[in-house]
Amino acid sequence: MIDSVQPFTTGTVHVTVTMGDTAQEPVARVDVHAYALDDNGDPTGAPIANGHVLNPDPANPPVVKIQGLTNDANYAFEATETTAGGALSGVSTPFIGGPQTPKPPLAPTLATVLGRDTKMLVVWNPAHPNGSPVTSYTVTATPNGPGASVTASVAGNAIHTTLTGLVNGKYYSVTVTATNAAGTSPAGTSDSQTVGAEANGTVAARPAYTSSAPQDVSAGPPPPGADGAQPDPTSLQVSWDAPFDNGGHTITNYIVDAVAPGQAPVVATVPATTTRTTLTGLAPDVEYKITVTGTQHNGQLSATSTPVTAAPHPTLAAGTVFLSAASIATITRVTDTTVVFTNPPAQVTNLAVKNIIAVGESTNPLAHSGLLRVVDSKSTTGGTVTLTTSQAALQQAFRALDFTAHGNQATSGAQGYRIQMLNPNFQATMAPQVAIPIANKTFTLDLAQKLNDDPKMKERLGNATITAKLTAALSLTTNWEANASFQDDPNGSWYSTKTFTYDFSATATAKASITGELGIAYKHETQREPLLTLKPAGTGCVIVYAIAFCPSLTIYTQTSIDGSIKFTFNATYERTMGGKVHRDSSGNTHKTDLTKNPVTAFNYDLNAAATVTFAFPVSLKILIYDVAGPELEVTPSIEITADTAATPWLKVTAPLKVSVFFLLDFKLTSFSFGGVVYNTTFPLYQSAGAFPIPSLSSAAPAAATGPRTASKSLTAAAAATKQYAVTWPAACDPAQAVTWSMAAGSLGTVSPTGLYTPPTHPGTNYTDLINATTAGTATCPSVTAQAAHHHGASLPAAPHAPAISPDGSTVTWTAPADGGSAIEEYVVTVVNNPGDPAGSETVLGTAPGTATSMPIPADRIPQIEGGHASVQVTAVTARGQGPASALSPPAPATNPLPVLTTSTAIAGGGNITVTPDVFNLGASDATNVTYQLAYPPVFTNPTAPSSCTINTTSRTLTCDTGAIPAGTDKITPLISFTVGTMTPGTAHPLTITRTGANPYASDPNNGTTTLMCAADTALKVTCA
Repeated sequence: MIDSVQPFTTGTVHVTVTMGDTAQEPVARVDVHAYALDDNGDPTGAPIANGHVLNPDPANPPVVKIQGLTNDANYAFEATETTAGGALSGVSTPFIGGPQTPKPPLAPTLATVLGRDTKMLVVWNPAHPNGSPVTSYTVTATPNGPGASVTASVAGNAIHTTLTGLVNGKYYSVTVTATNAAGTSPAGTSDSQTVGAEANGTVAARPAYTSSAPQDVSAGPPPPGADGAQPDPTSLQVSWDAPFDNGGHTITNYIVDAVAPGQAPVVATVPATTTRTTLTGLAPDVEYKITVTGTQHNGQLSATSTPVTAAPHPTLAAGTVFLSAASIATITRVTDTTVVFTNPPAQVTNLAVKNIIAVGESTNPLAHSGLLRVVDSKSTTGGTVTLTTSQAALQQAFRALDFTAHGNQATSGAQGYRIQMLNPNFQATMAPQVAIPIANKTFTLDLAQKLNDDPKMKERLGNATITAKLTAALSLTTNWEANASFQDDPNGSWYSTKTFTYDFSATATAKASITGELGIAYKHETQREPLLTLKPAGTGCVIVYAIAFCPSLTIYTQTSIDGSIKFTFNATYERTMGGKVHRDSSGNTHKTDLTKNPVTAFNYDLNAAATVTFAFPVSLKILIYDVAGPELEVTPSIEITADTAATPWLKVTAPLKVSVFFLLDFKLTSFSFGGVVYNTTFPLYQSAGAFPIPSLSSAAPAAATGPRTASKSLTAAAAATKQYAVTWPAACDPAQAVTWSMAAGSLGTVSPTGLYTPPTHPGTNYTDLINATTAGTATCPSVTAQAAHHHGASLPAAPHAPAISPDGSTVTWTAPADGGSAIEEYVVTVVNNPGDPAGSETVLGTAPGTATSMPIPADRIPQIEGGHASVQVTAVTARGQGPASALSPPAPATNPLPVLTTSTAIAGGGNITVTPDVFNLGASDATNVTYQLAYPPVFTNPTAPSSCTINTTSRTLTCDTGAIPAGTDKITPLISFTVGTMTPGTAHPLTITRTGANPYASDPNNGTTTLMCAADTALKVTCA
């Protein structure tokens, strides 16, 4: 596939290609072809240009040069590869891109500045080249007070340098500029968000100092052996990353300590060439605190890492089977519900229903994110074994487990992270690993192209000239940590059967440089579009012991523009966003905000009204076995509001919202919670006084009906004149001459005094531009002020009050203003649904423009309720699609929820005790709560309290639990059965279903829990 298309020189691009599977035969040639685009944006005709690379290095994606293209035109690029034996691959998915007219680069953003002895280490994120490769960077340290600046220039492919000749103890501000063939960028400046800098952005040169601590320590049991056997029960595997800042010292080795109350400490020393070791001789089942300390070349110690916890000897639940390497190698197909083996060994053929299969680290790409599945059924045809499976929770597979996982290099592999592009209209690159792991993504959002490609936008804009382009360089650095511990509590209810505690924290630091040009008299809002996903290289998962954590950082773009005339700007934005969730041993959940204040810089060139909001929503998910886990979503943005008639005429604010969502698979069901932990807007900039140059204002039209928008949108029944006048700032003489004219292509006229007259027969949509050119004076230079007059319907507004009905069957909303054109349909989308493999937005359905509700398809109700998802509604008219509504409240979870726990028994006459527990997860007290328990024929002689009615014919118990206050549960004691003869390996269902609860309505997902009871060869019966 094609990873990126980067503008290089005039008419030339560099195309980076990721080759397909080369395990069977090496690739001898990679070809790339460039095609013109048709009206739908698809490749058409013969190739316009071609390029190729011979005998590419399998370890490095080849870069193919394509020449002979036209600047600022988009093309579709497709790639093929040919093996040494002559086999030709299929054609890659088209990637849209092209060369650009070179402009100066965007401002680099600084990542790190660290003081050294009369020196300074400076690390920055690569500047967006903006159409021409960066040829050099200039790094300058300016003293905060008297003294000389120090400057160094480095090549355009560098992202770090060391400045020398500084004075120890003196504080410096650091700037970095990038230069290409078109010029030099604005400067990126050290600030409070630059790692290593003080609150005012300065850094001091200083003699060598104590190294910081080793970072991102992970600890857990070693992985199972190749035969699937459990690891040494006295051992823990520990991994870490080198200190972020070694203080100018060389680290020679690491000391790893494990301590626990009442136990002898265990210490290991390893050379600095490794960042992983295995501790042995620990006490099984004891939780240890583990730290890592570096030894400097001068013999002194670094700071010590923050302790993490882990315990050796994970205890498997009965029936859990870790597949051996031989078994994993025979996996030939994996779906959400099946695992297929071809000619597997006896370990697989001997599996039984209700076994749990587990796969951790694996070389089979079909199991790259691990497996943790319950075997629901098994079939064998010849040498093919097919398991029908369902996802297992950690608590089902293990009786006790204690570990800490970090997203560090040691656990994710030396290759770091890999970018997967999700939208071919955008480009991304990954910076090389340096002293610290840095991920840099740059992309171009060509809004002009999007507007021009939208037929409805073309119609709405009429003959107006569009100038609309945003170019952004976005750098993101992420960090996450997951800590979990649980063990059996034989005296607990189902909810505390395993005392479960966890911590999850994640942060993402976004740094962006943005430059933009906004066009004339238009209003546009892009839908949220995924740009790229960042995942660990290789398997895509970080595996500690056999637990696969699969982090996925997805970056989106979303832009809203309502502008008149031309507005150009440059901005830089920096923000660290994050959150933490914690569940203590009492079951209480706590949320903590980890967000830091923003830093921005802003400059502009504006001569009329405009409002711009651009955002980079970031979704960081940590899935466990690619199924369930925590998610952090942050939306940093900059909002620019400029109006030449207002005082102050320019405001810049930075809204930020941080949400934490957590979905955790418990033994019998899934719990989810989450919400906004941080939501505020920071004022960043406000202009002083009125607009500094002449601008245009207008009196109300002589006759008009319908709404007005910020882009002067009118729905006039007949042409109406409008008087325009020049608004003069204090430095300008209002007596100077003004020449009035209409811009080329306009349909109306303007008089010598500024009276605008629309055309007599304007049609449905048009945009006119009125020019007022001032004569100019010594204190007020001549300028041409412009105003835009737009006639036609605007887009519909966002629908109001979206909601999901209490029974989960219907979406409702309130109709919005239609913008002057009848609403044709509504589009309903499901948002942030963990049951959706993409984890983003999926279309639920459409409804007629006259509707204010839509039934939810029956097969989607469990997915939406189970994921506690929300919906958004968007209105569509002939003018186009309006903005999406706010998110609805999350779908009501099935409530109250009944679950079961059981005791063990001996088949053939033993007794088994069943404990139904109904838990009210809702906000309202529940009354008249009833449930039905269905038991298998092998269970006889039921006994139950008087609140239950027994029907031995239907083999059911119907029980009335009465009232259950919100947030509490109620247990029905003393239900027991006599267990008859059971064939080992044969499962028998025991099912509980909630049948009533006020005020909770019945729905297709009334809570149901089924335990499958089976006997082992010793006739011991276990229900799970």
